[in-house]
Amino acid sequence: QLKIVSDQWGAPTYAIHLAQMSLAALRSALARPQFPSGIYHLCNSGVTSWHGFAQFIAQEALSRNIQLQAGPEAIEAIPSKDYPTPAQRPKNSRLDLGKFNATFGLAPPPWEDGVKACFALWNPQRSS
Repeated sequence: QLKIVSDQWGAPTYAIHLAQMSLAALRSALARPQFPSGIYHLCNSGVTSWHGFAQFIAQEALSRNIQLQAGPEAIEAIPSKDYPTPAQRPKNSRLDLGKFNATFGLAPPPWEDGVKACFALWNPQRSS
């Protein structure tokens, strides 16, 4: 059984999506007469807790016939106070993508698409 924090919220971000969106934004910026410099938040869209993330990963694995020692039902939601860490973690680490979306006209894919894309590239024979 896994005990996973359920009261910390954010958007898990797939590195390939981050690179693709960064490149698309740079191309958009370079095509403009005035480069839109500034600080932009960028991550996959949507929101979940660590618990929701773990459950989605387990469900996605099962949907791809990947054998697990236990299914999503074995993932227990716990509050942060029951999972002490040396560093304090924020309850809300969501980023506001509004400025990025408005400036570049780009919408990052949902975090769930990142999980699915990661599984699509994963080769269990290579991992052994």
